[in-house]
Amino acid sequence: MARAVPFPTSPEAGARIKVRLLNGTGDPSLTTEAATFLVEGGAEIDIVGNAASFDVPETTVSYSGGGNRPGLAGWIAAVLGTENIEELPPAEDEIDVTVVLGDDAR
Repeated sequence: MARAVPFPTSPEAGARIKVRLLNGTGDPSLTTEAATFLVEGGAEIDIVGNAASFDVPETTVSYSGGGNRPGLAGWIAAVLGTENIEELPPAEDEIDVTVVLGDDAR
């Protein structure tokens, strides 16, 4: 994946939104397309993987914790053209936003 889409890293802490990108569809090419789109929009893709299932109907953007994460989630949702934003229980990671791609991602 890193060869297909060179995910940039932040030149300084907080300069780019740290995103976990999970594919919830049966289309593996969607991950690369979404990653490219998100990186061009200012995101840093830190984790790429599969969602819990491949029959996710709608793309969802989620965040945990306060600070600026709700705003970052809203911005990423707008970039992806979705209104599905969820707040999750606090997590112990550095990820700002998790994106689960659904069938509507195209």
